[in-house]
Amino acid sequence: ENFKDISLLNYHESAERIYNDNIHILINLNGYTKGSKNEIFALHPAPIQINYLGYCGTLGAEYVEYIIGDNIVIPKHLRSYYSEKVISMPHSYFVNDHRQSSRDVVDKINMPTREQYGISEDAFVFCNFNQLYKIDPSIFDIWMRILKRVPNSILWLLRFPAAGEENIIREALARGVRRDQIIFTDVAPREEHVKRGFLPDLFLDTPVCNAHTTACDILWGGTPMVTLVQDKMASRVAASLLNAVGLPELV
Repeated sequence: ENFKDISLLNYHESAERIYNDNIHILINLNGYTKGSKNEIFALHPAPIQINYLGYCGTLGAEYVEYIIGDNIVIPKHLRSYYSEKVISMPHSYFVNDHRQSSRDVVDKINMPTREQYGISEDAFVFCNFNQLYKIDPSIFDIWMRILKRVPNSILWLLRFPAAGEENIIREALARGVRRDQIIFTDVAPREEHVKRGFLPDLFLDTPVCNAHTTACDILWGGTPMVTLVQDKMASRVAASLLNAVGLPELV
């Protein structure tokens, strides 16, 4: 009901405005990511300050009292590693608005085809639409073994960034995978990105740092995803989403 732009204020001015406006709860949506303004939170202008969503982990800062999570991303046996008290959501802490923003995916209106991306209709398509830095050597080894064992299978990746394509292909060939089993396409506008998410057969998640928003996109398109949970919050988000949609067997 009341929006105030403080982007041009410095940290002290911002904190003073928040304090004078009698804000009760201040939520940090950036954490230690680009565009963060933790200096404002360090001045503690609100009585309750919460870490949520943007940074997937504890801030380790005494000036943030709470973190929003759930029993999968922050299970009870790992909470001692968090400086914040955990506000645990009943299903998944990770919110999205796909029902509003991408309704036409469900209605199957003007959907793309595999042919548009040079992919055979009879191929079994594994995919991962994360940024390429999330692919660590151990999971890449596993993916390559899968491609060699599953007949007529391909792995669909994004040029995200484009500089990674050459390296991925080189490493795949070194592991005995055929060149035509690795398909790269460009990063697409959001509408196309979400719509083409229903074309693959199975999304292979990256365990060290899961698909987060990308996992929501894929599941909304109706494509199943398999994941492997580890200890860090960033490696448990896909499991949280799969449990929320009733597919715990894919974890």
